[in-house]
Amino acid sequence: MKNIFLKTLFLTCLLPIVAAAQDQKYASLGDFKLESGEVIRDCQIGYRTFGTLNEEKSNAILFTTWASGTTEQLVSNFGPGKVVDSTKYFIVAIDALGNGVSSSPSNSRLQPRMKFPKFTIRDMVNSQHEVLLKVFHLDHVKAVMGISMGGMQTFQWVFSFPHFMDKAIPIVGSPRLAPYDLMLWRAQLDAIFENRDWNNGNYANNPARAADAEFGALPLAVAHHIAPFEWMDVERRCVIALCLEDRSEQERTPADRHVRGPRERADTDCREIRIGRGEVVEEVERGHAAQ
Repeated sequence: MKNIFLKTLFLTCLLPIVAAAQDQKYASLGDFKLESGEVIRDCQIGYRTFGTLNEEKSNAILFTTWASGTTEQLVSNFGPGKVVDSTKYFIVAIDALGNGVSSSPSNSRLQPRMKFPKFTIRDMVNSQHEVLLKVFHLDHVKAVMGISMGGMQTFQWVFSFPHFMDKAIPIVGSPRLAPYDLMLWRAQLDAIFENRDWNNGNYANNPARAADAEFGALPLAVAHHIAPFEWMDVERRCVIALCLEDRSEQERTPADRHVRGPRERADTDCREIRIGRGEVVEEVERGHAAQ
């Protein structure tokens, strides 16, 4: 009985440590220069860590976020028997620029909304590289991985810093946007620009709410391989109309984050090269930058 009590006490004491490791933290990069030459002032990059870095610093894995995704949404992927085992690896999950946690048009005090500079996938990767170097003092990781746009960032890592990782693991990501993606993002941006609430970015009501709800259903249908006739089997006209109306009233990604983020500029530098280091890319599936 005494042993059980001691074990319980020990595990209870560990809980705050585990929770603290998963807490949202921020790295301050100061004035961060983008590849365009513009600068994000007082650049903040959000991150969370899971697991323990070993003495050799050989078990670190960088996990990047998808479009509009956050590290909070990645938490369920880490742990024994999950995508990455946090009992074996030290995971650094980083919020991409523009996701609403790291510096974004929607949260920047010095460069709000349309004053926020446009940025690219390479800028995201460069900011992550600085965090790994300056915060964690890592000059090499076991792997870089991510889902969807996180997979695109992984491809950019291969190009920008090819010797920084042992493995690159893009999951349903691609080096550049497919024609479908280009059509989707262009239509979504046009819907935002044509919305009377847009007002050149000086909006009171978020003009992206309806666009997010409507266009957001399209990549999900494609991702789950739902053909049009199958879609009609599961979604009736009256039901889908009510659902979209309900979704459009929910809190959505601010329109300025759609406009200033990569979207149509989401191609990586890998798009015109062949990856010669076959051992680097562990797992690649053809995909698209789903939200």
